[in-house]
Amino acid sequence: SGAGSNSITVTTPGLTYTGSPSSGVGNAATMNNNGEDVTKSFTAITSGNVYASCLAKVTSALTGDHFFSIIGTSTTTFNARIYVKSNGASGINFGVSKNSSTTITYDATAFALNTTYLLVLKYTYNSGTTTDDVVSLYVNPALGSSEPSPLIAPVTSGGNDATSLSNILLRQGSSTTAPTL
Repeated sequence: SGAGSNSITVTTPGLTYTGSPSSGVGNAATMNNNGEDVTKSFTAITSGNVYASCLAKVTSALTGDHFFSIIGTSTTTFNARIYVKSNGASGINFGVSKNSSTTITYDATAFALNTTYLLVLKYTYNSGTTTDDVVSLYVNPALGSSEPSPLIAPVTSGGNDATSLSNILLRQGSSTTAPTL
């Protein structure tokens, strides 16, 4: 989406994160707060838990927008989204939402700008109803340990559950709400 306008650029070197075996391997994607979005597909998943992670270094944030999502085949239904917003002088807050709902759950923890964070987004399929799947967010989970408690969960509001998940989306958002990272 937004093709041809302010493309996401490849930056070298990549980000580093202490203890990660992939730290410093490869490059990074530089995302401004307005422009082209990109997706990367994977084999569709229709049950269980779906995890997607990224290293993120936010250099500026505005009123809040999502920049990383797990989606299905539709590029208009964002099944699990990570948001970031400015919290004033103290830094940034991370948030998540499920589906294309406007309901965003932000955590009150203040995180610093210009610091690399390991973000893990989790989508859990549940079999009870068509609206009971759960989205969770982990920030800097201990590597090599059992799954910790998430920073934000359970987020279930936001309409219908995903029927399948098959893409990662990097999104640059709006010039009045989105972060630069």
